[in-house]
Amino acid sequence: MFYTCLIILITFVPMQAATTRRWRDLNANPTFVIFNFIPILNIAFAIFLLFAKKNIK
Repeated sequence: MFYTCLIILITFVPMQAATTRRWRDLNANPTFVIFNFIPILNIAFAIFLLFAKKNIK
């Protein structure tokens, strides 16, 4: 059980950091990362982030 929780923690934190960086690249509010904790919204936002255009200045 300990190793399962450790693996989840090791993969979850970098995924949240990458998602937050991607939100900042889109000039969107990074607090939307909270939606990652809701499974259905997590899938929807992952699809959205795949197809969203990057706002490069």
